[in-house]
Amino acid sequence: MRKFKLLFVAALALVVGLAFAACTKKNDDKPITALLITHTGGLNNNTISVNINSTVTFGVTITPSDAKPATYTWEITGNMNNGIVTLNSQQNQFTGVSKGTVTAKVVAGAVSSQTVTINVIDPNDNNGGIDIPPPQVGARIEPTTERDTSFTINSSGTNVITTVAQFMQFVYRVNEGTVFSSATFELGANIDLGNEPMFNESLITGNFRGTFDGKGYTISGYRVGNLRVTNPSGQYGVEYAPAGMFRLLGAGGVIRNLNFTDFNVSFIGSTGSPTGQNGVLVNYLGAGDAGGATVQNVYLEGDATGGAGEAMESPWNWNGIVAGVTDGPSTIDKCVIDVVRTGAVMAVTAIVWGDSNTMSNIFIIYNSIPVDENDDPLGSGDWAVWDGNTEHAEWFLHPTFVNTVAVLRSGLAGQTFAALDIANSLWSRDGNNVPKLSPA
Repeated sequence: MRKFKLLFVAALALVVGLAFAACTKKNDDKPITALLITHTGGLNNNTISVNINSTVTFGVTITPSDAKPATYTWEITGNMNNGIVTLNSQQNQFTGVSKGTVTAKVVAGAVSSQTVTINVIDPNDNNGGIDIPPPQVGARIEPTTERDTSFTINSSGTNVITTVAQFMQFVYRVNEGTVFSSATFELGANIDLGNEPMFNESLITGNFRGTFDGKGYTISGYRVGNLRVTNPSGQYGVEYAPAGMFRLLGAGGVIRNLNFTDFNVSFIGSTGSPTGQNGVLVNYLGAGDAGGATVQNVYLEGDATGGAGEAMESPWNWNGIVAGVTDGPSTIDKCVIDVVRTGAVMAVTAIVWGDSNTMSNIFIIYNSIPVDENDDPLGSGDWAVWDGNTEHAEWFLHPTFVNTVAVLRSGLAGQTFAALDIANSLWSRDGNNVPKLSPA
């Protein structure tokens, strides 16, 4: 009996011990929810400045404070191997030994990490000694809507798009290199891109040479900004990705009968610099191909933001609503532009190459900000619509384009819009007398 009692007590002790161990392990595995990097001198926007040949002690606060494991390590990326920053054996002190910028990451377990930028400076330099590294080439932001791979595209016939997923399949096929020169894509319903992220370059990057016929339907909600760096060391400085929904509309390409609305396009690069020769709908109309391209019967409504100041006096920094660059022989015809724009000089197309392009029957509905063609046509925020005597007119509106653009400030009810042939076309007028397209 005594032996039995001893065995029972031992078993009971084992059970209690295992339970205690389990509780202890559960506490040890309590997740880490945040890391806070601290050091002498403070932290500004996740950036720390270290003088050459000085040592700065870093600390890490883990939240919650009783999170396990409480240990952490530092990882250095960038130019540590080139001697800009040295990490000592204590793993919480850094020494700056030459000018430059590196990234340090503190890692606590497998579930939490935080990065901080370290600028190593020389206080003896007049500029503070900070070497600003060249912008890094950014990654493309992709659509979130999964493409409909069951949407079979006829490369020599007509394809009707009725869903965002089908539209993304069209985008994917063009971006992978198919030009679709013998294909027509028609909208059979409105396409709302409002649930997509803000892109950092053109959604459609391939050279589309087919026909995209909106059939009076609408693509809405296209958003693009913080344009990614594509070449940090271009011939004229940092180069950025294009912004227009179509990057290239090549030889024979056509966009027609489309409402392109509620867009929000910023022609500002990810480093904060304005970009030029960008378009909202198309970045490069004609795409340098013999034969040109066409945009016809398109209503454009949304917001566009560009740079401002003296830099905007150069035509190379201007932006266009229909196209950034128009290369001939290309055609822009029967377009209504209803855009609120901030900053940059903008109009129908920013740069025109050659004298074989055609632009006609363009209506700019513009009531929110005064336009005065008698003022400096290069002023920030102006539409570049001139009388043909302006010295830079050839840059923006080729002489053959002059007087083809009507800027309508008020009195839309009295406008006939005869060129749109409203009674016999897809064009109609809304309650504010603004011409828009409607499905047949």
